[in-house]
Amino acid sequence: MAPSYSTRSPAGSIYKHDAALDASVGKDGIDYTRVNLLRNTAVAKLYEDALRYEPGTSISSAGALVTSSGKKTG
Repeated sequence: MAPSYSTRSPAGSIYKHDAALDASVGKDGIDYTRVNLLRNTAVAKLYEDALRYEPGTSISSAGALVTSSGKKTG
């Protein structure tokens, strides 16, 4: 069984990480030791984070979160 470890998010929540999961997704070129994964997060928190950290993100008149994926669009 792969070892696991826990880290604390900036908000204070503790997240358990699985080394096997980290190894399997790490091959995609993402350094997951520098990423804060949010699981089962409230919709309001996702909206707040998107508006705070993603340039060009907004909320439509219907309440949908609108963002651009830039050069990955298509």
